[in-house]
Amino acid sequence: MSRYGGWQDLIANLEALAARYGLGFTRDPIRRANDVLTYVDDIRDALTASNEESRYYHYLTTTYGQTDVPYDELHRLLVSLPFSGLMTTNYDPCFAAAIAASIPGAFEPYRLLSGGPPPAWDEWLRSLDRPHTTQSLVLHCHGYYRYPQSIV
Repeated sequence: MSRYGGWQDLIANLEALAARYGLGFTRDPIRRANDVLTYVDDIRDALTASNEESRYYHYLTTTYGQTDVPYDELHRLLVSLPFSGLMTTNYDPCFAAAIAASIPGAFEPYRLLSGGPPPAWDEWLRSLDRPHTTQSLVLHCHGYYRYPQSIV
């Protein structure tokens, strides 16, 4: 289990937001089970329609933001492997924090690339062939908590 709970917890909390503040949102367990990504888009759309989209992004930002313990042993072990880039579906800063801690005093030991425009993906893919020696690239393919508009 993730330090943030599972996908079902995330969806349940977003459903509660949409049920309370969203325009025209109705919980639909069948769609939730069969088409989760579109269902979550519908949650965001219902909040947007009622001019409450900021609640959606605020929830994601506060849920996946920095914590008192920014990463755990698994993150530390993964970033110690000899690669220059990693891809994650997580919204949180755990990998960046683990990279920064593994290279004390380094200037910009990592750079975040967020889902969205293809250039970020292209740059990450190119980095696999030409590793950075002083900087790791962290691609958040579903977006990053500090850039709520990047979150899918």
